[in-house]
Amino acid sequence: MLSTLLGFQINILWLANADTALLTVMVLEVWNWVPFSFIIMMAGLAALPDEPIEAAKILGASKWRIFVEIQLPLLRPVIVLALILRFLEAMAEFPKTWSLFQGGPGSATETIPTYLYIITWQYFEISKGAAMSYVVLLIMVAIVLLAIQVLRREKLGLDQIYDNRKEQTA
Repeated sequence: MLSTLLGFQINILWLANADTALLTVMVLEVWNWVPFSFIIMMAGLAALPDEPIEAAKILGASKWRIFVEIQLPLLRPVIVLALILRFLEAMAEFPKTWSLFQGGPGSATETIPTYLYIITWQYFEISKGAAMSYVVLLIMVAIVLLAIQVLRREKLGLDQIYDNRKEQTA
């Protein structure tokens, strides 16, 4: 429709072509989740302490250096949180993919949730679908626990750095 309005005579069947169907799902996911992730990042940036940034400015650090060496390390927990939320939502993504494609064309847009649905309810292999769901759940829990462990290490590391700097200035 957009190509017709702009005067182009390009006819791409985005939803019917196996090569572009997965791209369509990815564009939908980016369109859906980038604003939420952006809000999380902006909230994290707003919550950063001013003292390290002001000290770096006084010492003559460039904006890029302040971002890379001060703000980005302080934002790691926020970034990990955004990635965890995005990962969990991606693993639960079913309605858009199913309503647009039902796993097709072919199996081009078949994701883990759609595959589980097909196995469980279309082939009616409930025990196989349940077992696969538990395996997916265990993998998701392991990844989230790993991310939480990284967050804890980061927090401990940042607390130690802050305490060491506090002792040096005292």
